[in-house]
Amino acid sequence: MDSDFVAPFLSGSQDTLMPIQESFPEVEIVTFNSTKRGGNFSVDEDTLLVSAWLNISIDAMQGTEQKAKKFWQKIWQYFCENNTYETTRSARSLQSRWGNISRETSRFAGFMAKVEARNKSGGTDEDKESQEQDKEALHIKADRIRVDAQRADIEKERLHLETIGLVQKADIEKERLRLETIREEGRIMTMDTSVMNNRERLYFENLKDQIFARQQLE
Repeated sequence: MDSDFVAPFLSGSQDTLMPIQESFPEVEIVTFNSTKRGGNFSVDEDTLLVSAWLNISIDAMQGTEQKAKKFWQKIWQYFCENNTYETTRSARSLQSRWGNISRETSRFAGFMAKVEARNKSGGTDEDKESQEQDKEALHIKADRIRVDAQRADIEKERLHLETIGLVQKADIEKERLRLETIREEGRIMTMDTSVMNNRERLYFENLKDQIFARQQLE
């Protein structure tokens, strides 16, 4: 755990004791080079206490049913085994200090929750104005896309009508040519070739044969 992160939230009053549900014997570490006893907890000691609490709590989560007294005895033991700061602490003092740490941590969590909730609600007035501008830009873009789509539909319909018109015009022209052909072929078929010279008679008789052959196929 980063000592610089923990320090601001552990700098509160260290003399205020939290209510203790279980009483513990005043057992303290005795070392050959013990030069400091009692006094305020250092940041390093706070970090070690948090580490002890986390490790013993994980132990409990894994299935060890621990009563409060036994739980704090294990924390005290862990603290003693890893304490390199030449201080002596009792189980009672560790539990009291943990109460202060827990209280300040809860306060910090509450402040963070309020900050996050305020940010989610829209942030500053500038943020809200920016969001409104973004929404307006999206509306304008959506309207533009809708207008473009309508124009594309109109153009598509116009081309469709033009295509229909061209097809109809082609059909009309085709029908006109068919009728003219029928009239012309009818005129040729009814021509009197007896009054023609040999050359003309041969030409028109040949046309009559072609017309007759095509009509048979149709």
